[in-house]
Amino acid sequence: QEWGVRRCLEGHRSLLVAATGSGKSLAFQVPALLLPGITIVVSPLIALMEDQIQGLPPTLTAATLSGRQAASETAVVLRNVQAGRIKLLFVSPERLCSASFRRLRRTPGALPRVSLVAVDEAHCISQWSHNFRPAYRRLGREIDALHPDAVLALTATATTATVRDICATLGIGGGGGAEEALTPDAGVWTGHWRRANLALTAQVCADEA
Repeated sequence: QEWGVRRCLEGHRSLLVAATGSGKSLAFQVPALLLPGITIVVSPLIALMEDQIQGLPPTLTAATLSGRQAASETAVVLRNVQAGRIKLLFVSPERLCSASFRRLRRTPGALPRVSLVAVDEAHCISQWSHNFRPAYRRLGREIDALHPDAVLALTATATTATVRDICATLGIGGGGGAEEALTPDAGVWTGHWRRANLALTAQVCADEA
């Protein structure tokens, strides 16, 4: 988490690959608390957004913008965002890429300064973008239009090809080209995968047929 926090505070674009349960979310929660403006978190599922919000400390105010909200609920969230009362705004990729969100970011004063955009479950950029959820393929340009100070992608599941796809979409490092080294200096941190509490075993059984 320290690497991710530092990269965000220094205004970089980064990818953090670490095991489930390793506390990746702290890498954007801590900067959200320390930085001015707002942090926008792109998450694939409403249930994940709600879980994240429930686990936040009271000092870190958060809200969601989702398609299942009534217009009155959305209006309340947007007023709180505009007034600077929200530090973390959770949205789906479809919401971020929607015409209504584009109008929001183009309206002077509607959004505070965007200090950080965090893309949670970033492997979806590679695995879901082609057919299932094409909004993921448009994330890069929509994030660029927000002019964030920093971008942080997070995932626990990423092959080398997926890492390069994420980097290319979000403009991390040199874009994840085939010749680029995927190192912390290039904006990519890959954690340790060993899980001492998990084991795989195999047993050969006689064929009784």
